[in-house]
Amino acid sequence: MTRVPRPAPPEPTRPAVGPSAPRATSGSSTHRGFVLVTAAFLVAFLALEGAARDLATTLTCLLPTAAVTVRLRRAAPADRPPWFLVLAGLVVLCVYSAGWMVEHHLLGAQPPTSPLATLGLPVGYLLLVAGMALLVRRPVQRDGGTVVDATIIALSLALLLWVLVVEPHLDPEIPTFVRVRTMAVLVAVSAVAGAVARAAYLARSRRPFLVYALVVVVAILLGTLTRDLTMTADAPTGSTWAGAFWIVAYGAGAAGVLHPAAAALAPDESRPGRLTVVRLLALGAALAVCPVLLGIEEVRQLGTDPRLIIAANLVLVPLVVARLAQLARWHAEAEDQLAHLATHDELTGLPNRRVIDARVQEALARAAAGTTRGTVVAFLDLDDFKEVNDTLGHRAGDQLLVVVADRLREALRPEDLLGRFGGDEFVVVMEGEPEVLVETVLPRLASALDDPVLLGDHVVHGAASVGAVQVAPGAGTTAEEALSAADATMYERKAARRRLRTATALEEPSTG
Repeated sequence: MTRVPRPAPPEPTRPAVGPSAPRATSGSSTHRGFVLVTAAFLVAFLALEGAARDLATTLTCLLPTAAVTVRLRRAAPADRPPWFLVLAGLVVLCVYSAGWMVEHHLLGAQPPTSPLATLGLPVGYLLLVAGMALLVRRPVQRDGGTVVDATIIALSLALLLWVLVVEPHLDPEIPTFVRVRTMAVLVAVSAVAGAVARAAYLARSRRPFLVYALVVVVAILLGTLTRDLTMTADAPTGSTWAGAFWIVAYGAGAAGVLHPAAAALAPDESRPGRLTVVRLLALGAALAVCPVLLGIEEVRQLGTDPRLIIAANLVLVPLVVARLAQLARWHAEAEDQLAHLATHDELTGLPNRRVIDARVQEALARAAAGTTRGTVVAFLDLDDFKEVNDTLGHRAGDQLLVVVADRLREALRPEDLLGRFGGDEFVVVMEGEPEVLVETVLPRLASALDDPVLLGDHVVHGAASVGAVQVAPGAGTTAEEALSAADATMYERKAARRRLRTATALEEPSTG
């Protein structure tokens, strides 16, 4: 065994300094900034009235818009698409808010009815929700199933809230479009809130950003419900107090984007979650919400539009189907993995003894039937493998076995079988002209192990003793006989090589 000097350790890298290095806002300063800025805007909101109050709300929208713009300039290309969606949603909401002010305060529209005032809010929410969903998905890719579970449960709860609480308290004279918009916002934002809440629980290193995101969606939801629940014929724009929730939402959005946790939304260290009995029951209950609500409406005549319930359920069903499809995929992958482990060696990935025995029997059966030109069964045993384990440890021995397996695999033909028989023993099964295989393939196996193997600071040799048995067409050899004969030949060669090395060692002093 030869010692190999350790390479010199690399020079430690120093953090970049100077004007080119971006400065990250600390978490504590972000929290303080959120409290102070949001409080200042809320005080202004409470102190002002009319157009000035609405202007304060509109100006708050510029905070997260500017923060996302800064984040986009520093984000890697792969991270930019979700942020672009969030930025687009914020821009639409800012334009909507400004346009609504112009129509309401300058043009006197009660309420504003332009396409911008009608579609700006749902379109902005849609873009914002889509971007946030993508941002939430990345930190919890390994546990995306439980995030889907939380989304489904939150959506079903939102549906219950709509039927039993929200819709009965809406003014009967509110236009149908406003009802549909209110329900769409309630369902969509509640679903995202469930996903964000679950992600915040799982992704600990990204939790500050995700908590701020949860504040955003909850504040948006409360603001929308406050405004729509207070709409009447005399107050077609609802209560002005809804603006306070949007100020909180915009402030939390800016703080979340500026927080250091928003800069590294790579897959988190969370573990894949299992579908427990409780979660399975929750999914079943979520699917039962729609028919239950339709039954309640039929019995109690609450005045709920069944079309809205069915429409919301059409969003719920695909999520449940997607979750079940994911579970089915995991089940199939687990079955494939178990089947692979049952037939392959866990360390080297080679076929195990069970597969070797079956393959030898099949090859010998074809040879006996004369449907193949013959079979060669080779048995390989590493030389001095016990010394490697004793001196370098079993981990080094495992590394040596993996390297040997890779080299032997590369030396064989695609149709040949290489398997790990056990320990440091390998078996090769080849079909073809036996003499040709012995003259061409077996030498390649021996030469594949000529190069030394580097294990940490040590160099070892993975040489092996090889014994082979040739089975001609028509021979009635059994698998046990072939393997035993190859094994015996291998041990004869191992003993011969050991005697040769001993004789060479004895001769060395006399020639010195």
